[in-house]
Amino acid sequence: MTEPTSGISSKKISVNAGSAESLKHKDDLKHKDEELMKACKDFEGIFLEQILKAMDHTGIKSHLFGQGNSGKMWSSMMDQEKAKVWAQQGGLGMAHMLYEQMKGEL
Repeated sequence: MTEPTSGISSKKISVNAGSAESLKHKDDLKHKDEELMKACKDFEGIFLEQILKAMDHTGIKSHLFGQGNSGKMWSSMMDQEKAKVWAQQGGLGMAHMLYEQMKGEL
């Protein structure tokens, strides 16, 4: 006995689980790479900030922000922001060197 057909053919869709896992793995690696580069840039920013702070203690003072506590706070915030922008724009190249050494550990 044959079953009646409605004229619609039934096709099976096969999903290759291996390729789906491979895509997920590639996405994970890309995300980890991005996180690693961000961490390296953040580290370089902190390093550059410390350099700028050390430069402030050399005796050459700018009175751009004043001489009191508020001036010191504004100067510190300016150093922090300069260091962050400097690192994001390539800085000393330290972030890239760190990234290249550490990406093999992922």
